[in-house]
Amino acid sequence: MMLDLSKILILNEKKIAESLFSIYLWKIQSELLPQYVIAKQIPKKNMAELEYESLLQLYEHNVSCPKPYGILYKDSKYFLVMESILESKTATDRDQQLKLSLLKLYQVGKYWGYTKDNFIGSLPQPNSIYNTFSEYWIESRIKPMLNIIRENGININQNQLLSVIENAIERWNLNTSKPYLIHGDLWSGNIIYSNSKAFLIDPSLSYGHPEQDLAMLELFGSSLSANSQFEILHHLKLNADTFKDRIPFWQIYPLLVHVAIFGRNYLPSLTKAWKGII
Repeated sequence: MMLDLSKILILNEKKIAESLFSIYLWKIQSELLPQYVIAKQIPKKNMAELEYESLLQLYEHNVSCPKPYGILYKDSKYFLVMESILESKTATDRDQQLKLSLLKLYQVGKYWGYTKDNFIGSLPQPNSIYNTFSEYWIESRIKPMLNIIRENGININQNQLLSVIENAIERWNLNTSKPYLIHGDLWSGNIIYSNSKAFLIDPSLSYGHPEQDLAMLELFGSSLSANSQFEILHHLKLNADTFKDRIPFWQIYPLLVHVAIFGRNYLPSLTKAWKGII
């Protein structure tokens, strides 16, 4: 939903985060919105629209996330405008609150994949509907990222990696799993703890495997304990006892994303994950 700039007066702007995208706290005057909102600068209109739709989907399913208000076009830039949750009291029991937020997120789907292409970070992430996990994982996740890496001039033994992934899928019977709605880009920077809740932001939605989210959290430091991981997977009737063995498998995709965005510095981490499932 596009917001009308003529009906919104920005009184004050403060940059509060800077990674791939800049995020601002705006104090505004408007009959449409609260006095304080969060505005995330997004380079392309379709990226902003997709993120708005994804956040709205989470919000309408009662998943803890900032309420999305719409997209504002200002100074030749697109901003996703969201509920401000930064002035609230910080959540104290982060482990428990994140567990509760993720349990609200993981809802059973009828298929693997998603009906719309979206983005992972700044990269396009193709989606389609699949009947099996292996089709979804290899065709919509691994192969497209390998193609980007090859186009960037970085050499990886793609056939060997695909063989390792296919063998791991068979070994862990992942094709017998059920698809769940997942965040898809769940690292610590996409969780805001506030007002006694863990709010999820920047989703890259699909119907995938919850272990993908939990393993990605482990890459850069997770506030989710091993006990809460077990409780989530046990609640979903997944094999919680052997999840630790599969963490390197799930981390291959986000590490491929990092190689595609940031370059060769992430190759050693990718190789370590790769070897961890042979």
